[in-house]
Amino acid sequence: MNSEIFDIQQKRRLLDRLALILNFEIATGFGYLFYFLYEILIMVFAIAALLLTPFMLFVLFKIKKFGWIVFFFLITGIPLVLSFIVSQVLWWPQVFLYSSILGFYFYCFLLRVVVNDDLKNIVAKENLYYQKDEMKKERQLLKDQYGK
Repeated sequence: MNSEIFDIQQKRRLLDRLALILNFEIATGFGYLFYFLYEILIMVFAIAALLLTPFMLFVLFKIKKFGWIVFFFLITGIPLVLSFIVSQVLWWPQVFLYSSILGFYFYCFLLRVVVNDDLKNIVAKENLYYQKDEMKKERQLLKDQYGK
């Protein structure tokens, strides 16, 4: 039973960190819409995406959300690969590169919704575990006081 609560607590800690980062990341992602200083903003958003990606993938792997990992590579990897292929032929590969960054932030938005929902479920499980444990202790205390 202790390993169960340990797993729940570990998932909660990881999801808490990811939710914090995603909540901040989404707020910065809306700056992408501002056209002025777009080159600097795109560079900042790309660097933020590169810094966040390893931790995000680590957490998703740790909590066994493999579908989300595959979805990440599809939504960000396909435009990135297309940008490299098209850069050899056309002069506008930036479209695919920007699509990859937009895809990343769209992915973060979707993941944010799911992570916050999962976090609520884990907190509920954690509370249920502690309530069961508390009830078990109370029953044992009553047994000790009044016998069977």
